[in-house]
Amino acid sequence: MVVNDARTDERFCDNPLVTCDPNIRFYAGYPISAPDGSKMGTLCIIDSEPREISAEDRSLLRELGRMVEEELIAANMARNDPVTGLSNRLGFSLIAEHLLGFCTRNATPASLLAFHLCNLKDIDDDLGHAKGDRAAAEFAHTVLASFRDSDVVGRIAPDVFAVLLGGVSLDNVTNSSQRLQDQIGERNRDSSHGYELLTTSRAVTYNGDCHPDVEALIADVESRFGEPEIAKKPKAFPLHKE
Repeated sequence: MVVNDARTDERFCDNPLVTCDPNIRFYAGYPISAPDGSKMGTLCIIDSEPREISAEDRSLLRELGRMVEEELIAANMARNDPVTGLSNRLGFSLIAEHLLGFCTRNATPASLLAFHLCNLKDIDDDLGHAKGDRAAAEFAHTVLASFRDSDVVGRIAPDVFAVLLGGVSLDNVTNSSQRLQDQIGERNRDSSHGYELLTTSRAVTYNGDCHPDVEALIADVESRFGEPEIAKKPKAFPLHKE
């Protein structure tokens, strides 16, 4: 959109940005789309004097706008897992930092729950990578459906999924994960899938003295799996509390 003189344009002539400071007269804007196609704003050029814009300048504005959109796509890919659509480790950490900050300011607990999808590599090796991706996506969907919208969910490793629960202490984590355990158990009773989803889980409560950042919290919960626990294929979903 190009407005050469906002004072003579009926859409903007009474806009406070035109009638008062900064006294916009010229405006040219390129709409910026998010990676999902939604409109998130405009890249715009303004001036306090009326002016014309050349075809070359219009083209340059479009190119700059497309560059911004490409950067948004690259940032989205860097922070999201393409198979499951969940945040990857980087994206999870960035979002989780905000939730931990909120919990700290309000003196409420926060707990990190991690699920190891034990047989994902076996599914990959025995049934093919496409089946492995399908299993990961199915498990991710079940995790999302089992927790609150306010919880932060991510795929922090190829076979490890994490949920940060604000306002939930370690004593209540078992109750928070029960919905997931029930759904996976029911799903595994249906042999038509061709494979089971086998998982173990660990949990840790956030402690600012021990966890200076989200990565430290993640490292803590990952360390609690232990090699013997990861190597075996459990039949149930034991939740280990520390």
